[in-house]
Amino acid sequence: MTNYNKELWKEIIEIGKEKEPVSKGIANKFNQDDVTTIIATMDFFGATNVWIQQTYYDLTVPKYRLFDLLGMCLMSRNDDDRKQNESALKVLIHSYLKVKGDPVKFIEDLRLTDYQLDTAWEKIIIDN
Repeated sequence: MTNYNKELWKEIIEIGKEKEPVSKGIANKFNQDDVTTIIATMDFFGATNVWIQQTYYDLTVPKYRLFDLLGMCLMSRNDDDRKQNESALKVLIHSYLKVKGDPVKFIEDLRLTDYQLDTAWEKIIIDN
């Protein structure tokens, strides 16, 4: 069983349930450009192809809500190589928390913030 930061998971889920309530029909409203932004960020920060492909599927077929996706990834969804995927996951979670769970602002933040220069994401603790 993967050891993960349960407090961080709880924070993501609580924010998400408020920002992305249960929907009827489409669970997330990301378009192809939005998904590409997420995938490109993951790729830039060295995420594995397995995790990138899983994320693409998760966002486009079952269309998981953003907080569901991040919660699953924090728990174990990216365990094909958790160490390699760590930086990408930290960036995604940091951006999510920074914009207080707003999916539209999350995409905007990923597009506008240079996370090579803004390294505040490094303080995110994935595993306890």
